[in-house]
Amino acid sequence: MAAIGCFVPVFLLLGGVVLGAVLGGSQGALWGGVAGVLLGSAVPVAMFLSLRKARGARR
Repeated sequence: MAAIGCFVPVFLLLGGVVLGAVLGGSQGALWGGVAGVLLGSAVPVAMFLSLRKARGARR
């Protein structure tokens, strides 16, 4: 399960690049890739912080 989560930023990067290239050419591919990496990194960080908070509340 953790290995799948490690690939989320990569999948969103590639998806953002492809979608950005289709919609906006090379400039769109760049922006789509950046947006994909930021979103793909934010999701695991949010999950980590919420799990850490839940672990602290359990103690």
